[in-house]
Amino acid sequence: PGVTRIDQTQVRWLGHRARAELAIAVDPSLSQAAAHEIAEDVEAAIREATPEVKQVAVRTAPTDH
Repeated sequence: PGVTRIDQTQVRWLGHRARAELAIAVDPSLSQAAAHEIAEDVEAAIREATPEVKQVAVRTAPTDH
């Protein structure tokens, strides 16, 4: 919840580990703290769903209306 769009995804293998990078869009009315919390939730969900992903970087931007 809170993600309005996924703009970019990239997964890279580094040896036996993977690193995921995402760019997501969130509601522009959200505070920076709320957007950061959404990004942390996305990171946690990816780690939980895919244990081979050891590093996750999520960048947030406001949704263009």
